[in-house]
Amino acid sequence: PTVTAIPPGSTAPPATSAGSVTCPQSGSNLCEEAFRQCTNPHCARFAPMVATYASGVATANFLKALIVQESSCVARPTDIVGFDGKSAGPIHLTPATANIFKNQGSCGVTENITLGWLSDEKNWPKSICIAAEYVKSLTGSCGNNVRNLAAGYNSGAGRCNDSASCSGDTSCDAGHTQVRQWECLYDDSAK
Repeated sequence: PTVTAIPPGSTAPPATSAGSVTCPQSGSNLCEEAFRQCTNPHCARFAPMVATYASGVATANFLKALIVQESSCVARPTDIVGFDGKSAGPIHLTPATANIFKNQGSCGVTENITLGWLSDEKNWPKSICIAAEYVKSLTGSCGNNVRNLAAGYNSGAGRCNDSASCSGDTSCDAGHTQVRQWECLYDDSAK
């Protein structure tokens, strides 16, 4: 990039020193609750499946929220496979994760799980069971906090570890003072 003059009426950014860099979007308040109304008529069909497998931290409301967030309750055929093409089903599991947890709890899946298996509607109850077991496995690093469990579900349990780049900041998780990797808008694991 080339150096340009500061536009009229603008203030030059302050000089930075080690530990003083502010991340873009740092005005985001991760501690503030966000409310989202679910009025998707496609979601009702998942209630019996969720009720069957919800337990512990994988509550019915948590599992329903994952289904809404991940696939919009499979409202359209394009919602069956995740945008990255690596996950599928109502709860957008990857085959790798699903194969790890397929025999946990009451899931009892013996076949190899593929994107096709996850996409097939007849397997959706079992995929919800597998997702519930995955969520329960995250408590070791993510604890019981719903925000941490959701972050761990989406990016792996390691993202619940303490952040190196935001080590001077305080987490909004009452039971954990250090900011976690997922809470830091810029987390550089090399630091």
